[in-house]
Amino acid sequence: MKKTKFITGLILLLMLITGLSSGKTIYADTSKVKFTISLESGQSIEGGLVLDLYKVADIVWDGSNQTQTTYLLSTTDTSPFKEFNGKNVGINKDTGKPWDNTLDLDKMAVDAAKIVFKEPKMTADLSANVGTDNSLNTGMYLAIARSGSVQQSDTAKYLNDDFTSFAYSKDKTYTFKPLLVFVYGDNAEAVDLSKKDDNNVLIKYSIGDRYGQLNVEKIVSVYGGPKTNTKLYISVKGYDKSDKLIYKKNFAIEINKVGPYDPIELKDIPVGTKVVVTEEYPGASYEFVSAVYTGTSTGTVSGQTVTVAEITPVDNTKIQTVTFTNKYNNIPITGYGVKNTMTYTETEVEGTTKGSWDICNDLTGKNACPVISQEAQ
Repeated sequence: MKKTKFITGLILLLMLITGLSSGKTIYADTSKVKFTISLESGQSIEGGLVLDLYKVADIVWDGSNQTQTTYLLSTTDTSPFKEFNGKNVGINKDTGKPWDNTLDLDKMAVDAAKIVFKEPKMTADLSANVGTDNSLNTGMYLAIARSGSVQQSDTAKYLNDDFTSFAYSKDKTYTFKPLLVFVYGDNAEAVDLSKKDDNNVLIKYSIGDRYGQLNVEKIVSVYGGPKTNTKLYISVKGYDKSDKLIYKKNFAIEINKVGPYDPIELKDIPVGTKVVVTEEYPGASYEFVSAVYTGTSTGTVSGQTVTVAEITPVDNTKIQTVTFTNKYNNIPITGYGVKNTMTYTETEVEGTTKGSWDICNDLTGKNACPVISQEAQ
């Protein structure tokens, strides 16, 4: 279950400017800004959190309006960000919101990100470590969060298609919206959309499970030919630390050749989950030979069941894998027992009692009896 902590994708730093003439560019001023993040107890982001800051525009102060503070974005005609030129990003100091209430600041952040990450991708003007002071020149910046253990150029490891970014703790995924950061000048107050604050800026995020990957592989060492084609059935169950069932999948592998089969890739198992994988039915004429676990956790084998102590984060050098091997034994299974269930129901219609039988069985199909999961009870 994802818990949302987003309140906005925008951080605004409002610095009061006085004594400037109309239209004067103030990009030379700098401000000390500290970005911070508040995580749940016991959590820490692997590699620490870094904000890559891309300067989108300078800011020009327009002193002609006496009733409100007007700051205009300023870009050159050749700037890739020229679509932002002239937008009024002045802030109402009492509300912490823009004077121009028609601005869609979230959309502006995404539009800026589309430009930054268009090939060839831009290089950040500053990579700011969260938790330390950073000197920022006056202007509007796009801020993208990532883990400090991931290279800025390796966007596949921290950037989603919608330009949100992500970083990991041991068992959680943190997702961040692209942020617009406005720096208006030196030695003054900082304001974000939710409240007045000093320039220790709190980074907002959403939090969800981190997922690992488990592959289930099938090897047939001896194949009996087309007339012996059958299906082998595998069940996968996952349990949290209190042994509550939180994951369950069943699938079949059709046996139609010798050798290894394409693995079943399970990429949606929460990190930390204990997983039990069982070959429930080896298929007619195909006997079970062995079960093997390889990976970054402890795996125990008991007959046709493999228990993986813990799903770990994906390590591309060694994916966690359970492998079942079967072989043709030329012993056909000639029958199958079917359990039928018959239920008689009486109903009374206009004073006359009538009865009917409902019949179901333990096979699959339209006559199958309803299945009640013992784990869910």
